[in-house]
Amino acid sequence: MGFSDWLESTFSADKFNAQKGLKYIRREYKSAQAESGFNQIFLDLAEEEMTKQKRLLSLEEVERVTHRARIQARHRTRNINKGSANEEPFVEKSYAEESMPRTMGTLSREIYDRLDKQLQTVKTTTNPFLSEGELATVRNLKLKNAEENILKIIQELSTQTKARGISTEMERAYSLEITRWTKFAKKTNGRLEKKVSSLDFKDYVNDFERSFQSTRKESKV
Repeated sequence: MGFSDWLESTFSADKFNAQKGLKYIRREYKSAQAESGFNQIFLDLAEEEMTKQKRLLSLEEVERVTHRARIQARHRTRNINKGSANEEPFVEKSYAEESMPRTMGTLSREIYDRLDKQLQTVKTTTNPFLSEGELATVRNLKLKNAEENILKIIQELSTQTKARGISTEMERAYSLEITRWTKFAKKTNGRLEKKVSSLDFKDYVNDFERSFQSTRKESKV
């Protein structure tokens, strides 16, 4: 990637080159680097992905690269320790399986429907034919209401994580979903405060929607 790409990555909140992506992962997911050679594997995969896409990576793409890097790093670690006695065979998951959200179908359909309603409201504000000044009042009202409603749902989920009898696995799943939607609410607030450009926000919302719909369609309740 050239100097202009480095410059764009440096000053953009949601566009990542390989090094910036690795710094983000090291900060947000400290356990991600536990496997042998994770850092170099991540950098190599990120560079490959940028070459293929011919652009910098989005946050969702960085996280998908992270899953792939962890697969390969775990595989390498298992190979290093292959001679250990009584070791269970390592079964490598597919790229598609590892790149899917980790909370597949955890929430109820009612919660997913409520979250989707807020997501679709936010998506209506990403109309590329509207300038910064056009319909600003209506757009900002939609963003503000959606942000507030999402935070209310997050609070409900937070309460549920403290319910008696909840399993550790379920508590972790709720926490991951809370983290994901908290980030979405913060990004929505960033757009409301004009700290995020219309084009960057549109890309972010579209990527988020694809990830969310993959999760939502697995709901069984």
